[in-house]
Amino acid sequence: MPPICAGCRIKIPNRLFISCMQCNSAYDLLCADIDERSFNSMPAESKASWKCLGCRNKLPKESNTNTPSRQALASTSSDCVVAPKSNCVTEETMVKMFQSFKLEMLEMIERTVERVVERKILVVSKQIQEFQDSLSFLNDQVEETKNRLDDTVALTEKLRSDNINLSAAVNDLTVRLNVTEQYLRESNIEINGIPEHRSENLPNCLAQLATVVNAPISDSDILHVTRVAKLDKESKRPRTIIAKLRSPRVRDSLLAAVYNFNKKNTDKKLCTHHLGLAGAKNPVYVAEHLSPGNKALHAEARKRAKDLNYKFVWVRNGRIYVRKDETSQALQIRCPDSIKLMK
Repeated sequence: MPPICAGCRIKIPNRLFISCMQCNSAYDLLCADIDERSFNSMPAESKASWKCLGCRNKLPKESNTNTPSRQALASTSSDCVVAPKSNCVTEETMVKMFQSFKLEMLEMIERTVERVVERKILVVSKQIQEFQDSLSFLNDQVEETKNRLDDTVALTEKLRSDNINLSAAVNDLTVRLNVTEQYLRESNIEINGIPEHRSENLPNCLAQLATVVNAPISDSDILHVTRVAKLDKESKRPRTIIAKLRSPRVRDSLLAAVYNFNKKNTDKKLCTHHLGLAGAKNPVYVAEHLSPGNKALHAEARKRAKDLNYKFVWVRNGRIYVRKDETSQALQIRCPDSIKLMK
């Protein structure tokens, strides 16, 4: 276990200390006022005979030959009177000794404080350096994270801009595709409500329909007639019939004839019995063949018109129109945003 310095009361971590020969107290070199070089070159006899400051300041004992009784006896036995030699410590000497001791103690305390402060400063400096290193490391991490964040923000902004451009391009392409698909259907009509039969003849059925509504249509005007697959496989309604006619003019003539027939026969609108089909009496609907996009838009417009009490929703030449009443202006539904304009 390292000894404790009798001066600064701090453990001496190394072997550089010296012990007082009189009080056996250990002192480090700073409190002993000895530098390391002098200590290393000091002979063993000098180290063994070294005394601390407290032991050196103690007054040595003197003989009592000059006591007052002896002085009186000497003065009576001698013919001449000799003034006795005084060995007493005077007040002035005590003051000087006290001042000297005080100065030495102040110097020792100052050296001790300096040493303690120096040690503490070294510890604090080391901690500050470690803190600065940690702070520098964290600062580098923060800068790196900030750079990454800036790059991420820049990339996000670029992706957002690209997304806006791509969305606009997709919308434009969707509109063009819808227009193209509708153009390919400009001569088509869509017939719903005709029951399916295994041996049915769809061209004859279409010709019979044209005859019933009094439409001027011939066999050469009918290019192709077929049924299309159901969107809802669970639906029990018959599949829709799509007929491709020779021109849009023939299509419009047939649609106008169906409209006039239903208008004149409000109680007996076009149904399966008019086409000579046995079984239940089911209404037959004839309309323009819309593209999938326009068909969905038409359904949404009809639903919106029903909620807002619009009286008229119709399709002409692949375009969807709505009108709230007879006096209001017609509104063309071009896209889902147009439906929001319905109030």
